[in-house]
Amino acid sequence: MNRCSLAIWRAVPLVILATLIVFVSSGWSPRVEANSCVAAPPVKISGAFCGRVIDASGAIETAGELRVVDEDGATISHTSVNAKGDFTFPPLPAGTYRVMTTAPGFRDYVGSVRILRSGQTSCRKPATVALGIQSCEGGIGNNKPPHFHEPGW
Repeated sequence: MNRCSLAIWRAVPLVILATLIVFVSSGWSPRVEANSCVAAPPVKISGAFCGRVIDASGAIETAGELRVVDEDGATISHTSVNAKGDFTFPPLPAGTYRVMTTAPGFRDYVGSVRILRSGQTSCRKPATVALGIQSCEGGIGNNKPPHFHEPGW
């Protein structure tokens, strides 16, 4: 054998090994597939659950109602959104809940909240509730909406 043939035969196992590694790792790598999302953890609420409702573009949403629903699907409480897009729930029991909306044109499910203490009436940290049209859009954030003042109703 000449030197060139010997070098090729030495390189073949390395090429096979590299191809095998690429093939195997591509089959085991996690993939994001269409119509799949990872649910965000519940937003922790220490005072009353209050805040502002916006759409995916950031525009204030003033139509519809918000509902707090338990794991069995029973509505625990509901509230309307005012003309500024603001809302506040009456005192809620401690627990983890799904937040749903009746706002026309938006998905029903918004996100989840964990109420840390029962019966809180004071809004300590307003949340931003973003409504979505498609799967994986929207959610609840614990960042204070700009120019927010607790609704006085």
